[in-house]
Amino acid sequence: MTTSVVISFVLAQFAAKQKTGHILTESQIIIPLDTPKYKKSKFSTYTFPDRYGDVFSTHQSKSALDLKPSNLKTSIRVDLEDTSRRYIVEEKLGEYNFRPPTLIEPKDMDFFQSQEASKLFWRNAGAGLGEETATQNSKFVIKPRIPVGSKLFGRIFGGNTIEFKPSGFVNLDIGYKRQNIANPAIPAERQSTGVFDFDPHANISLAGKIGDKLTINTSYDTKASFNFENSFKIAYKAYPEEALQDVKFGNVDFNPGVSLIQGSQNLFGIRTDWQFGKLKVQTVIANQRSSVDEIRLQGGKQIRRFELRMTDYEENRHFFLAHFHRNKYESALQTMPIINSGVLITRVEVYVTNRNNNTQSTRNIATFLDLAEANSYRNTNTFVGSNTNPNFPAGNQANNLFSNLNGNTSFRNAEAVSSALETQGLKKGTDYEVIRSARKLETNEFTFHPQLGYISLNTALRNDEVIGIAYEYTFNGQRYKVGELSEDYVNRNQDEVIFLKMLRPSTIRTDIPSWNLMMKNVYSLGGSQVQNAGFQLRIIYRDDISGLDNPALQEGSRTKDVQLIKIFGLDQLNPRGD
Repeated sequence: MTTSVVISFVLAQFAAKQKTGHILTESQIIIPLDTPKYKKSKFSTYTFPDRYGDVFSTHQSKSALDLKPSNLKTSIRVDLEDTSRRYIVEEKLGEYNFRPPTLIEPKDMDFFQSQEASKLFWRNAGAGLGEETATQNSKFVIKPRIPVGSKLFGRIFGGNTIEFKPSGFVNLDIGYKRQNIANPAIPAERQSTGVFDFDPHANISLAGKIGDKLTINTSYDTKASFNFENSFKIAYKAYPEEALQDVKFGNVDFNPGVSLIQGSQNLFGIRTDWQFGKLKVQTVIANQRSSVDEIRLQGGKQIRRFELRMTDYEENRHFFLAHFHRNKYESALQTMPIINSGVLITRVEVYVTNRNNNTQSTRNIATFLDLAEANSYRNTNTFVGSNTNPNFPAGNQANNLFSNLNGNTSFRNAEAVSSALETQGLKKGTDYEVIRSARKLETNEFTFHPQLGYISLNTALRNDEVIGIAYEYTFNGQRYKVGELSEDYVNRNQDEVIFLKMLRPSTIRTDIPSWNLMMKNVYSLGGSQVQNAGFQLRIIYRDDISGLDNPALQEGSRTKDVQLIKIFGLDQLNPRGD
């Protein structure tokens, strides 16, 4: 054995002992035919020694800068001239040897091949992939099957196995940001600031199956734009002969299958489907997590399609001032575009419950249901009285209520007014409401129609708020007043009660006349800057038999082929307003 071989043998023993803790024999060490010597260049700053040994040697450089030539080819062949049938490993660049050939014993080659096969097997088995790619290499997928031996379990779920397949990824981005500001006005210890940047991202999904009936699907993304994008669904699908056909929990939908009743999407709850012979029953208990909104732009204009239901009117915002104006509403609009009501309202003052704790423009008020009503609700009560002419205009002289209130000073006391009214047979919450420190609305907080006799609030009232009004108007040239205006109580003390007309009590009730004062025919389009030019309004009827949307009915001698918008009387003006 030459000196170089002895040195290589000693180095190999030392390396093996450092790695495995055992000393290898001479037959266990692969000795190259000729080991190239490394010589450091005097011009290099960072140098890395070449590999010692063959391609299977453990003494290989792990530096990322140890680049191999792109045209380097490694070949392994059996030395036919050698009786031991050893393998020759050659590394060539074209026709030239990149390194001297290496001889490897057959048993060592078998060891290296089995080692590489074992690594490949565990890599594929652990990742669950036949071939790794740039996107699949970062995933870890398992799909175990867990058998269950219970007969009851198999009868319920239609099988005795449980399968689940998780997938996804978790990214952790950790960084540190440091900022230096060379500003002498800032103290030196504050000129340099730093903050840690921690940005985790998890996207995990799970697909599971229990027997043949139960399936589980869930996905969760921490960076989802909307909450409904994270889905969770458990579905139980029974056999056809069972009564309980389907059970879904989590993200469900509900489609009745009737065109007049629209189904709901993006629901979260539980849904069951039952079948008893020819009877099918669907039940759902859920809440809607999102709604669909669409905006289209065409020709430089915004086109938005919306649907309004009859129950979607603006509640607690629009009120008739009295039943006198409500009764004249339809007749006043029969001569459109000219409003023929004979009414001209000049002033309106509005008081509401003070929810903002406002200390300005506040008064103690008492609002009355029958004030200024000719056909009063308490018409049998002598304190209220009624008018012999039910068509008498709204005014303080329409019945006896205002004169009786104004003639007794006990009704001006905020502490005693409730008990005094109770002795007259009036009930709080029905006939009257007393509000301490009610707030007077500014003129820019509401609008009123001077001819049709209704007000519109900018902000809708809450269900427990009271609204009272006082106004002045002329009808057929004669002046009328309802309630007390500011000049009527300007000389009264601040703590005294003023009398107003009640449009709504603190509790919404449908069995008293104040319910009819709230307008239920005003709808919001949900948009702004609506102009006459280009605006179209259509009324369509959806036929359940054909499933078509028709702008006109297909039957009836007076309604056939007549636009529904004309039948409803909503198309009476031309583009010029005539």
